[in-house]
Amino acid sequence: MLNRMNRHSLLLFLLIEIAITMVCDQRLASQDINENNFSLYTKEQGLSQITFSTFNLSSGIHYLKAKLFLPGNQWLEQIKEFDVIVLIPVWQRTWFIILLAVLLLFFVYRTLKWSTTLIRKKEAEKTQMHKLIAEEYKNLFELEQISNYFSSSLANKKNVDDVLWDVSKNLIGRLNYEDCMIYLWNEDKTRMIQKASFGPKGDPKSISNKLFDVLPGEGIVGYVMQTQEPLIIKDTRKDARYRMDDVMRLSEVCVPIIYNGELIGIIDSEHSNEDHFRERDIKILTTISTLMINKIKQIESEQSLEIKQREINIINQQLAEAQLSALQTQMNPHFIFNSLNSIKSMILQNEQQKASRYLSKFANMIRTTLNQSKEAFTTLNENMEHLANYLAMEKLRFDSSFTYRITADDDIDKEDILLPTMMIQPLAENAIWHGLIPKKGKKNLWIHFSTLGETMSCTIEDNGIGIKRSQQLKRLNRPLHKSLGLSNLRNRIKLMNEKYYTNCTLEIIDLEDLNNGKTGCCAILSFNMNINKQNL
Repeated sequence: MLNRMNRHSLLLFLLIEIAITMVCDQRLASQDINENNFSLYTKEQGLSQITFSTFNLSSGIHYLKAKLFLPGNQWLEQIKEFDVIVLIPVWQRTWFIILLAVLLLFFVYRTLKWSTTLIRKKEAEKTQMHKLIAEEYKNLFELEQISNYFSSSLANKKNVDDVLWDVSKNLIGRLNYEDCMIYLWNEDKTRMIQKASFGPKGDPKSISNKLFDVLPGEGIVGYVMQTQEPLIIKDTRKDARYRMDDVMRLSEVCVPIIYNGELIGIIDSEHSNEDHFRERDIKILTTISTLMINKIKQIESEQSLEIKQREINIINQQLAEAQLSALQTQMNPHFIFNSLNSIKSMILQNEQQKASRYLSKFANMIRTTLNQSKEAFTTLNENMEHLANYLAMEKLRFDSSFTYRITADDDIDKEDILLPTMMIQPLAENAIWHGLIPKKGKKNLWIHFSTLGETMSCTIEDNGIGIKRSQQLKRLNRPLHKSLGLSNLRNRIKLMNEKYYTNCTLEIIDLEDLNNGKTGCCAILSFNMNINKQNL
């Protein structure tokens, strides 16, 4: 038996034997030998219960031999053998270790799977972000290409049709669109007509051979004409508004061309695949429509400016001719001949001082007339001096047969206010030759300058025979003086209003019609005086 016991079992046996002996003596004992602990308890009343405990035993089968005896008693010793089995702890058992390993492997697997899923998700998000960034860069690049195209390729285009066809072929065609049509209003803006295209109808002849006009509300294009909002049709087979032009296509995008809130046209594109167009296409076509209509409006403005410039050139030419005519009228040969004869007569009559004054006035008048003929406007003071020289010579020529006065309101600055040149002298000439010279008796001429608000007025009034009597004399007799002054003056008024916006008007009144007992004529020349000389 001892041969089968290991060291721990033997020690355990010895301890139990000692312990039982101590119990019989009604004593309590415990002992720890070689790290194996043993304890034994008993009660004072006897051997009603014996307990013992041991720990730090290795797992496996242990053998226990107990001997019971009483000293001095004749009872035979009682020996009992026990087999004690110490089980392996749960955490040391194979199934637990395997289960723990499986759980650990499962945890590692789940952790790796979660980590892998997280990494894949992040990579997917990163990839999506890169894709969006790439798409955004692509869109920006395309928009930049469109902008560069309009700033370079269309720079020399001067015709609207050339712009439309160039955009459809060289821009829209490069953006990989299958079919695209540009519509604009007709002349009376009742329908949209096809103006340029990329695709099967990609030339003017193809468009003219098969006209496809669109009324508001008719088809997809007509719908966008009404709403003025971009529209994408994913499947034209499911949309009752779709109208087929040349061939049936399954998807369509339609973008309005708008300028300052006004609908100008439509860009319409179709594709043979359904659900082909995206919001990106709306952005591209909207950008094209905006830049295109800006270019069209620029061309229209330039064309309008060219027309205005040609009109201005014609007006300038007419104005120059009118000025020349006015100069020739003022300085007509008859007047110069009579003036020179008057000077000659004074010299022959030994009136050198008088002739000298007359010649001085004649020279001043010629000089001021030539100077004023080069300017569109001169000061009020210069105009009054020119009139004074002219009237002095005319008075001298007609032997002082009439008197004249040239006045202006006291609050008028004669140096700041500007007047159109060569417009008052013809009125004074007309008053002298057709009103005063035919009259008998006192002859008076009054020229007065006044202002009312922003309007300057010049009143030329005479007490001559009046308009009606003058016209009667013209019919009966050959006039002494054929004047073209009024005709040229009215022509100059029209030209000055068109070029300088002077708002110039001329009113001629026969004083006899006023029933105030007066005879004669009153001419009133009015015009804006708020003209800055630097802007002329």
